[in-house]
Amino acid sequence: MSSLSSILKCKCPNCKKEDMFQYPFYNLFKFEKMNEICPNCNLDFKQEPGFYLGAMYVSYFISSFILLFSALFIMVFMEKNLTATLVSMFIIAILILPYTLRISRTLWLLIAQKK
Repeated sequence: MSSLSSILKCKCPNCKKEDMFQYPFYNLFKFEKMNEICPNCNLDFKQEPGFYLGAMYVSYFISSFILLFSALFIMVFMEKNLTATLVSMFIIAILILPYTLRISRTLWLLIAQKK
């Protein structure tokens, strides 16, 4: 499995086999619950406090990118006004939050493992 595939599937960045999260992303009350360690390679998913602060910046970048292109698509191709575009962007932001949080944490841990 490639690194990109393991990031998109939220698999362990070290062995790329086990899930990093305990529940599926559509479980809205527990989507952020992570496993403590990887059962396959024993990689510690719970790094020091504040480790995933960097993942917050990655999540912000990913979400901004998606929302920018969503807004352009809505305004250009669907010919909606500004209010409809802002409401649509708000709904999109809420819907992508669980998945972008997971992707950003997986990516941030992969970056830390490469150092």
